[in-house]
Amino acid sequence: MIIDVNASLGNWPFQRFALRTAGQLDRHFAGLGIDQAWVSSADAILCPDIDACDEELAKHLRTYPRLRMVPTINPVLANWAKSLDKWAGRGVHAVKVYPNYHQYSLSSPMMCEVARQVASRRMVLQVQMRVEDERGMYAPLRISGVSVEDVAKLAQNVPEAAIIALCPYYREAVQLAAKAPKVMVDLSFIEACDTVKTLLRDVPAGRVVFGSHTPFLCTRAELMKIEAAKVTQRELRRIREANVRSLFSLSVDTK
Repeated sequence: MIIDVNASLGNWPFQRFALRTAGQLDRHFAGLGIDQAWVSSADAILCPDIDACDEELAKHLRTYPRLRMVPTINPVLANWAKSLDKWAGRGVHAVKVYPNYHQYSLSSPMMCEVARQVASRRMVLQVQMRVEDERGMYAPLRISGVSVEDVAKLAQNVPEAAIIALCPYYREAVQLAAKAPKVMVDLSFIEACDTVKTLLRDVPAGRVVFGSHTPFLCTRAELMKIEAAKVTQRELRRIREANVRSLFSLSVDTK
């Protein structure tokens, strides 16, 4: 089984996505053997009305059980707690934050409170360290990635939080393993010769999860990282699904 913790649906001003509907996304993942994908709204990154974007996403995903809703939370907005309660009541298992786009610090008191509230609901907190590679961004609108230090500080401030750092570069994943040993990292932006085997020299297998960052990146290329990995089956299983399941007191429902 493969659980992809990093996927999106929606629009982005700097890319024209081939996968533009929930049905297309579902068929795409099914054809590649991905059994479950955690999907957030690409529109919510830049739209001021995050709730409207997430409600639209929830409506689109309703008939596709493979695609699991991950709403966006912005602690700068006054209604973040109400939004979190709403989504928790609908059974979502994770929420996502974009500190660099929504312009707040992960170590701020309001973000720490978000992390505590997410943890108290037995949900996973996803921190999107970047959406695009900074080297390929439209230059006048270049946005720096979230720093390793900020992610580590959040993990230290709220040790009960289950955190996945999405889209770290290789060196950042290694630094996180040293500075925030409970934080998990996804594979989407990690590149090396025999990516997984090389990464596991510096990052424990129990801290790595599969994320494709579809449709921003090519899903097939991300899958090849685990298909070609010269590591043990036990290590692969942890990356493909077991580490994600370990984040919850109960296993992620895969029906």
